[in-house]
Amino acid sequence: MNILSLPPELVTRIFDEFASSVEVKRVMRRRVVSYQFKRFIDDAIFRLCLLDGHKNKTEAVSYVDRYLPRPEGDFIAEYFAYQASVAKEPTSIIGRIWRAAEVVSERAGAAGQESARARLKSLCLFSLKDSSLVDKLFKARRRSRPTECSAASLAADDRVAAVYLGDEAYIQTLVAQGAEFCTWGGVVDVESDIFGSAFDAAALAGDVPMMRLLLSSNRHYDPPGSIMSSYIQRHILNRASVGGYANAFDFALDSGPPLDLEAGENRELPGPEWDCLQRAIAKTPIVENYKRGVGMFSPDSKVFDKKDFGDLDSRLTRSAGLGFVDKMNYFLGLGASPDGECEEEHSNFKPLSWGIPSGNPEVVRILLAQGADPSRSSPGGTPLMRAARGYSIPIAKILIEAGARVNEGSPPPIVVAVFKEDMEMFNLLRHHGARLDTPETGNWAMAVARLYQLDCMARMLEQEGVEKDAVLHRCANAQESYDYDYIFPAPIQLEWEHDPEVAVLLGVLEAESEEE
Repeated sequence: MNILSLPPELVTRIFDEFASSVEVKRVMRRRVVSYQFKRFIDDAIFRLCLLDGHKNKTEAVSYVDRYLPRPEGDFIAEYFAYQASVAKEPTSIIGRIWRAAEVVSERAGAAGQESARARLKSLCLFSLKDSSLVDKLFKARRRSRPTECSAASLAADDRVAAVYLGDEAYIQTLVAQGAEFCTWGGVVDVESDIFGSAFDAAALAGDVPMMRLLLSSNRHYDPPGSIMSSYIQRHILNRASVGGYANAFDFALDSGPPLDLEAGENRELPGPEWDCLQRAIAKTPIVENYKRGVGMFSPDSKVFDKKDFGDLDSRLTRSAGLGFVDKMNYFLGLGASPDGECEEEHSNFKPLSWGIPSGNPEVVRILLAQGADPSRSSPGGTPLMRAARGYSIPIAKILIEAGARVNEGSPPPIVVAVFKEDMEMFNLLRHHGARLDTPETGNWAMAVARLYQLDCMARMLEQEGVEKDAVLHRCANAQESYDYDYIFPAPIQLEWEHDPEVAVLLGVLEAESEEE
């Protein structure tokens, strides 16, 4: 009987019981591999506040990042938006985010539920930009009583939220009334202890008109040529490159004094301008921004000798990993190798393997069309292993169609699919010839299922002909790369030898058994 055919209230109770009875990481994994259950599981996670048990953002995101496709921040933003809309406590930290979204919506004459909810999620995503602010959210969720805040604090929330959400008319009114922003050197910038500073909010949003408006409110701002404007320039450049804001990138280079790149060349440690521009051209997805930034360095600049950045293959690999399709095409047009073979010192850079975690199938298509080997291994495993780790069914199909070898890898991709409890990936690999009749496939998969108590996967393997008590008799060789966060732990950590269950599964007690 299909569980979804039951009455909705009963289905809800079943998923609540499931979500409450297993580890959070199992819940998060199940929502990914069972898409038809996603709505019910998400509802249970939100209503039962399952992420509230985490001490901070890092711990919670470690689950979300591992078990959710990108962007992982969306899920946490949805989580906090739900909690805020339910609690509606104007003096709590999370309630203040809800209040700010309501205020901006009312001022815009769009106080409807959907409008306010969209702004609420945007402000929650805004908070996720800063790990320290997110930590405050998690800590606040565990407090039994709301945090006291002043009228001035609420006013700062409103102003910074208005800046981030682009409420330019409201900020213009404030400036006309004498409000000052960006008053560095005297009073600090308008700052919310929830959202951070007003100017940073505008920079994060890539809103050039808003940045100009905020700067105009500072009577002491002297563009360009001052130390203050140099700081602003670097700050905007950093935010613009990460956010992919073409206009903000140009605004940063045009809003301050000429960058002192020559000084950076002559120092053992580069100067702030040199370092900032180097980072910016590496992070921006915009080709024209990249070309303008590169053109500011001299042709023999040591920035092009920098490891992981200087040669074309490294730049192609970095772009593939970030999903920057336009930059990839640009570097391929300049002669970068789709297999990353230009320089020996960068031989570990495999654009295809690095590009798969971006989750962008177009990245994979482009590299394969340019001749990338769909089975070429890297320190992170074969491309198909990486697709299985990331629940990337579309990418796995593209790789298989291009000739990727489904049984190659350590462990083979089908073992990764078992560990991830990804039945769709498992069936895809089996359909295209993945084997389970060898110790390196079936036995390894069963050992993983038993060690991690993946009962459904163990039963499925039995149905496929793998013995329930199959033992994995092997030891990792020096060339194998393991990550305990992803796959079966390597039998090389001595403390694991004292765990009977792990030892039996790995077969390391076999010799002792024979002696007895």
